[in-house]
Amino acid sequence: MLIPLSIDRPRQRATIVTPMIITACFVAFFVQFWLNRDADPRMPPAEMALYVRREGLVWWQLITYAFLHGGFMHILGNMLFLWVFGPAIEDRLGHWWFLLFYLAGGMVAGLTHIAFERAPALGASGAVAACTGAFLVMFPRTMVRVLIIFLMGGVYNIAAMWVIGSAIMWDIFVNATTNQGVAYMAHLGGYAFGGGVAFTLLATKLVPREPYDMFSAIKQSKRRAEIRSAMQATEKERARLQRPAEVTQREMELRAAVTQALAAHDAPAACEAYRTLAREFAGADAVGVLARDQQYVIACKLYEAGDIATASGAFASFLKAYPRDREAGNVWLLLGTMQAQSGDAAAAKVSLTKATEILEEASMLEMAKGELAKLGVSGL
Repeated sequence: MLIPLSIDRPRQRATIVTPMIITACFVAFFVQFWLNRDADPRMPPAEMALYVRREGLVWWQLITYAFLHGGFMHILGNMLFLWVFGPAIEDRLGHWWFLLFYLAGGMVAGLTHIAFERAPALGASGAVAACTGAFLVMFPRTMVRVLIIFLMGGVYNIAAMWVIGSAIMWDIFVNATTNQGVAYMAHLGGYAFGGGVAFTLLATKLVPREPYDMFSAIKQSKRRAEIRSAMQATEKERARLQRPAEVTQREMELRAAVTQALAAHDAPAACEAYRTLAREFAGADAVGVLARDQQYVIACKLYEAGDIATASGAFASFLKAYPRDREAGNVWLLLGTMQAQSGDAAAAKVSLTKATEILEEASMLEMAKGELAKLGVSGL
């Protein structure tokens, strides 16, 4: 069992509605307890008229049932999930829109339950599932701090898509194989409603997209597939046109020295070996001096070491060899910034303009435009 404890996403506004809902649920629970303290266990609970049910359904039961619970562990589990996942959704939607979303999620979950089950139902599980479904779409890669109480028990950080995804799969599995008296169809209806609303809001841009929400992740996945296909075609063409001259023994030794130093996490030795490689073979075609990951890492290490000239050459070689790489936009931005710092304004303008054509993330794009503005280029 995975018990969520907290998330690592900061919020932009104070959480107001979520604690109000939690308070209302606990107040309702203690009123239930008081009303039934001396009740005959063979008789229906005093508040049963507030449950959602297929026979004799009244519209307001779709709201009241979500504030009632069948026991302490029932309300504790629901409120814990709401406390962990609710504030982030409230932060994105705003206080009153979140309240409307929560109530609507509970209503849809209740309707889903009575569409498949005759038994009455109570509990906030469906409304809370709407919140977790929306969280899955809006923040799939956000890390959730969870308590695991089986096998290798302990507290771990796990991405939300695995935490919530496993809960959804569990509900589907249990609903299909057992009958435990739990309104699993209400859970599934809540997940579908929350995820569908969140995806629609992102798709229509009624809620601003973020780089790591599910909508953006799907677009990025398609783009990465296109880039991989283009890279494979580029690699084949580059191999066909590769310079015929054989690599000398000295060049092979220096490449091996860089690779071995990187593998040993010896950044100074790797940088020194690459400087020697760049110096001794400055007149040769630098394309493909190292494999993609190694070329990128050594360029970053050179930049971190303050060797701007060699880092610029390494990044330029990277871009020449892998022009459609997923990091190309960021590399063009960094290269242009280094060129500007070195006083090569003409080259910096070319690199930064390339960056603005490739970058998709708003903050990085604005940074590139800001650097161009410093060089006297405007209107992009």
